[in-house]
Amino acid sequence: MNMIAQEARKRQAVVKLANRKGKSSASRMYGVSLSSVKRWCKRYDVLKTQ
Repeated sequence: MNMIAQEARKRQAVVKLANRKGKSSASRMYGVSLSSVKRWCKRYDVLKTQ
């Protein structure tokens, strides 16, 4: 699997966890910034509604 697909799967997992446990918890668990998680969730919501 290439690096881009791995990163996309990680982001998707972070967004799913953020929806269940909260953004702060997901950012701590995956070691990414809270602002990144918020941005990814916002993008995912836009894509989901289209």
